[in-house]
Amino acid sequence: MKEEILRLENVIRKINGITYLDNLNFQIFKGEIMGLLPLDNHGKSQLIEVISQNVPLHFGRVYFDDQLVNYYEHSSRTKNRVYLIDKETNLIQDLKVTDNLCVLNPAFQDYVIKEKKLQTITRELFGQFGIEIDADQYVSELSMLEKTIVELLRAVLNGAQLIILNELSNFLSIEELAFFQQLIRYYTKKGIAFLYIANHHEEAFQICHRVALFAKGKIIKVLREKEFSLENLHPYILVFRRHQGFSEPHRQAGVFQCAELWTEHLQGISFSVEKGECVTIL
Repeated sequence: MKEEILRLENVIRKINGITYLDNLNFQIFKGEIMGLLPLDNHGKSQLIEVISQNVPLHFGRVYFDDQLVNYYEHSSRTKNRVYLIDKETNLIQDLKVTDNLCVLNPAFQDYVIKEKKLQTITRELFGQFGIEIDADQYVSELSMLEKTIVELLRAVLNGAQLIILNELSNFLSIEELAFFQQLIRYYTKKGIAFLYIANHHEEAFQICHRVALFAKGKIIKVLREKEFSLENLHPYILVFRRHQGFSEPHRQAGVFQCAELWTEHLQGISFSVEKGECVTIL
């Protein structure tokens, strides 16, 4: 039987008269990668906030690890065992990797910092995944992938039971994302749960066990793995079609032109950018 790590019941969150979470019902199980596809950004940061910390609610209840931690009559403002990973790193840039992983860990209780011991612990941690990161390197010198890996390991060492991954594809390449997803799968087997916030359904479908569609502060649909298909998303998404009566005027060669670009992940891409023009790719 699945064990629940998080449950939000009829949660309403209002700030300055604006309703950001509207009668929200949501749950995540231990060892699950729960996907979240925001169809708009309304309420996303407030949802992350409610999951991470027990802030005041207009209505509803929040359960974490089978304990009632927050409800509309009383909010303790205590933090749950949740860790957020996004583009803005939580690591201390001017400290070494070992310091961020071990010394800043709440479980670290040594009165004397023994660098060799910490280096050994850090190298063993990286070694089990074949990761080559210098334990003595400063965080400011790391790549985005390396920082994200250190953040994940730090979250695990800090005892996080739920890790929120906010739009990883915004700052990791396709190859980096594929490698990082292997680490995610490894830790789900250890019982750690993940809330995987993605920009695109294809990314979420590759890694998640379930995917929730989030719009206007509500969960409007939850898809299970057997329901992962574009057809099941069509009733909830906007489809951009070119108007049949529109004809683009003839233009001279643009500042940038891309013609019939084919790669492993691109199929016949062609477009141009003219002087003074802003081109948006949807």
